[in-house]
Amino acid sequence: MTLPGLSIGDVVIGQGGPAYAEYVVVPAQVVVKKPANASNAEAVTLVTPGITAYNAATAFTQIKSGDHVFINGATGGVGALAAQIAKNLGAYVIGTGSSKNEALLKELPLDEIGLYDQEDIAAKFANSSDVVINAAMNGNNGELLGAVVKDGGRVASVGGELTVADKEITFEHIRPLHADQTQTALTQLAKMLGDGTLAAKIFKTLPLTLDGVIEAMNCWNSTMRQVELCCSQIKVIKKRGVFA
Repeated sequence: MTLPGLSIGDVVIGQGGPAYAEYVVVPAQVVVKKPANASNAEAVTLVTPGITAYNAATAFTQIKSGDHVFINGATGGVGALAAQIAKNLGAYVIGTGSSKNEALLKELPLDEIGLYDQEDIAAKFANSSDVVINAAMNGNNGELLGAVVKDGGRVASVGGELTVADKEITFEHIRPLHADQTQTALTQLAKMLGDGTLAAKIFKTLPLTLDGVIEAMNCWNSTMRQVELCCSQIKVIKKRGVFA
């Protein structure tokens, strides 16, 4: 199998699992070459949170230039990337978070911010958004999402179904998609990371050991923030459609 743009020894970004391991075998369709100017830790952010954020902004809500986009949970791993992707697509972006994460919100390319523990963001942004992406991991924000989306708007959420009594909306549950979409997402994310229009917001980096995995899961469960497990470089070792 010919793999354009890849050579033996290249460092690649790929989606595998479900497992934590130093060595994995994955289909060629789910890997792309790592940008030379990106660290391994930055590259890792493009996998699960990056693919989720990219699909939320494209496949599930089809953000276009000029859209007003509301990102609920913009300081989390998915939300921070979704906000940047939406801005790269030409949207006007609103992001929410708690006041303790206000500094991170201000680092993101947001046009407006909402602090849910200091103001009524449902009232502040009522009927404001063509697209709403709920990246808050508890997923139980139906009243807020329904308040801020415009009639005729699009909503994508990591949570369950959403019904808004007085509005016609299109709702998509954010979920894994097929391998071709994964490669499209990783290709575009790697391009943005390489040209500096996407920045990885890493909360903590831990070693790929049993203790590191346990600490990472504890951090993720308690903070819902981006935690990266760093292992040795992932390289192309065989140009026949299989990588390890």
